[in-house]
Amino acid sequence: GFVNVQDATVNIVGDADFSNNGNLSVNNGTINVGGNASVTSGGTISLGGGNLNLEGDLSVTGGSNF
Repeated sequence: GFVNVQDATVNIVGDADFSNNGNLSVNNGTINVGGNASVTSGGTISLGGGNLNLEGDLSVTGGSNF
């Protein structure tokens, strides 16, 4: 899946899974993840002046970029 945040706040109560070329992009926004964040199979996390807050673990595997 694709999540793009621009000047906004996103709260995820559980785990966030970005797999199979999923993309998480935060520009001047905030994403709060109450669980674990997993990025697999070519997924990408891009933070352009944004914040990613994790209470759990961050897993980046399989050719993914952070």
